[in-house]
Amino acid sequence: MFKNYLKIAWRNLQNRKGFALVNILGLALGFGCSILIFLFVCHHLSYDDFHKNSDRIYRVVTEMHTEDIEYISGVPPGFANAFRNDYDYSEKVVKMTRNYNKVIEVETDDNTQKLKQNVVFAEQDVFQIFNFPLLDGSDNIVLGEPNTAIVTEETAHKMFGEENAIGKTFRMDNKEAIRITGILKNLPRTTLIKGDIFVSFKTLADYNPLLASETWSGINPQLQSFVLLRPNQNVSQIETVFADLVNTHRPNDKNVHHYKLQPLADVHFNPLYGGGTDAKTLWTFSLIGFFLLLMASINFINIATAQSVYRSKEIGIRKVLGGNKNQLFWQFLAETFVISFAALFFGIILSLLTLPYFNSIFDLDLSYEDLFSSSFLIFSLALLIAVSFLSGSYPGILLARILPILALKQKLSHAKTRGVNIRKALVVFQFGISIVLIIGTIVIGKQIQYAVNSDLGYDKDALVTVGLPRGFAPEQLQGLKERIGTLAGVEKITACASYPGTSWWSWGTSVKFGNRPEVEPFNVEAKLADEDYLDVFGLKLVAGRNFILKDSVQEVLVNETLSKKLGMASPNELIGKKFNGG
Repeated sequence: MFKNYLKIAWRNLQNRKGFALVNILGLALGFGCSILIFLFVCHHLSYDDFHKNSDRIYRVVTEMHTEDIEYISGVPPGFANAFRNDYDYSEKVVKMTRNYNKVIEVETDDNTQKLKQNVVFAEQDVFQIFNFPLLDGSDNIVLGEPNTAIVTEETAHKMFGEENAIGKTFRMDNKEAIRITGILKNLPRTTLIKGDIFVSFKTLADYNPLLASETWSGINPQLQSFVLLRPNQNVSQIETVFADLVNTHRPNDKNVHHYKLQPLADVHFNPLYGGGTDAKTLWTFSLIGFFLLLMASINFINIATAQSVYRSKEIGIRKVLGGNKNQLFWQFLAETFVISFAALFFGIILSLLTLPYFNSIFDLDLSYEDLFSSSFLIFSLALLIAVSFLSGSYPGILLARILPILALKQKLSHAKTRGVNIRKALVVFQFGISIVLIIGTIVIGKQIQYAVNSDLGYDKDALVTVGLPRGFAPEQLQGLKERIGTLAGVEKITACASYPGTSWWSWGTSVKFGNRPEVEPFNVEAKLADEDYLDVFGLKLVAGRNFILKDSVQEVLVNETLSKKLGMASPNELIGKKFNGG
């Protein structure tokens, strides 16, 4: 019976090509957008969901309470060992720090090549918490000795081609050679640990002694600690115990620390701790996809009900020949299914064609393989069935209720099909959704335009930043600046750790001001720069003069915000005053 419905539906659509084309194009656009949104949402929801004990994996983060609450994705360097040794709540505790786009040197028989790779300094138990298996499938991952590393399969191929990378070495920052002890399978794209090379944490002392230490005097968000809790642990109770660590190791600090356990599933979505995507964004995209499909379905319903008068004779003849309402309903639903199936097919093609542009806009790396996963096939089937019933049910009911005597006498009008009021309501609803989406697009566009074109307080035009390798000697900077300054087109040059408006390579610290006995109840953000910093970025002084560069830090520049926080009536009152580290 269903096969007969499909055959009749195909014949009817061939006779009404314009009707079929308009509906297929409308639904195809809705399907295409919904498919891309589905891939976007699934990509973000799948972050780190493949680990065996993901529900027991937590990252330890810090709430720093000063005059405001500052959220930091790290804890002091000494936290991990203290928690590991003093308490029995966890099976494993590890700390790690990441260096993105680190330059490494690989010496082969032919030449020496330099590669930019993501390097993770991590303790050995990191692979007991996170399930990143070795290429040979074993779990015997050796990362305990200094100057040892494990690399991914892709990285090993970049370094040594088809040769076996086990036992070979590479260098970073011209320091001691690091030996490769294992090769990992390529990491999934959806993991927060974007590592190409995992170096033993004991090696970090040669590259960043502060992060490798056991101090409690500072927090760097790049140094993160993860714990694998024992089963059936009370997270709130453990967070209460963290207060004992604060009292023991930071007893007199005015910046009150509250250490928290952040679930692994929350890491990618929590903007307070630098999450990649807010969960609200996923809900917004999902609603947009739903409304786009709903609009396409409403458009189909409106066209189908408007066409009911022109199909009245066909319906009348079928009823006279013995056709009942159920048969007519399923026949029209079969037509809708054929149209929806064709629209889905073209929607998939549309998503394939636009996927590269979608990736570039949202900085993703979705692949065509994602369109052939089991989850996508289930989603497509559910979408096809839902849209077919949503679009075809009401028109099918409406056509099945047509009186044959009116249809055969051709006395049926739009008013007598009983769908006029509903069609008007659907049109109003459809235009309402369109207006909301258009207004939302305009508002977002204005916000982006404001962010791009707003005054940042410094001159950002024609600026180019060039990164220097770690360990670059300060005495080499002046010579490098002079050589770069001789290049055509270079007008000004400065050496600095980060440009204005960013916290990259800056650090937070507490300070004592003047003769005040205690440190201030807030942290300040410090940056390193030379005497040309103000001139290059076009920063204006409101009081005092530029500092004079010396071998030691004897003079600093501060902004007006710090002046106000210190209670100064005018920035001039700060000139000549002293700051000391808290």
